Amino acid sequence: MKKILTVCLMLSFVFVFSCASGGGGAAQVTGELFPGTWEWEVENDANDGGTSTIEMIDNGDGSRTFKGTVTNKYQYGMGSVTLKPDAATLEKLKVAKAIKFKMQSVEGKAYIAEACLSSVTDWGFHQRILRTNPGEAMDFHLQFKSFIQPPWGTQKRFNTELLTHIRILTKNAAEGGLGDYEFKVWDFALEL
Repeated sequence: MKKILTVCLMLSFVFVFSCASGGGGAAQVTGELFPGTWEWEVENDANDGGTSTIEMIDNGDGSRTFKGTVTNKYQYGMGSVTLKPDAATLEKLKVAKAIKFKMQSVEGKAYIAEACLSSVTDWGFHQRILRTNPGEAMDFHLQFKSFIQPPWGTQKRFNTELLTHIRILTKNAAEGGLGDYEFKVWDFALEL
């Protein structure tokens, strides 16, 4: 009986720990937040012969809305948002512990956050899945130490000094991310 109770307690701890550190929901920020200056760019799969779309709308209140459609004309069809830091923000990015932002998805789809390193040359960037609930504004606090590479990429050690930019993208057509999407992002900041 004691062994069963110990195993149950251990599993409960693992479940609570994984839920608390998994992305959405309230997040504990322990460091200084630095909003930085970012250039926001969108890209679809047209360069690969695809027909997926993405549109960026600056809402005028510090938030941006992204909407479009992921099609399967190109197998990896998707829409992506790239946050390019200015020189001062890039210096902070290279020493940051985490990124923090708010996100609201209309459909409640899953998205991906990517930490892009200069050492990765095959698009196999370190990433985290962003699970959203329909219409719910969610807080994301993503520690860089929790980002992992997809198994198909050439494995590179994560090193914040090699960070160049951040991306938020739709799940691609091959991963089941087909169809319309719309999400909003605001309060993007680095945790130092």
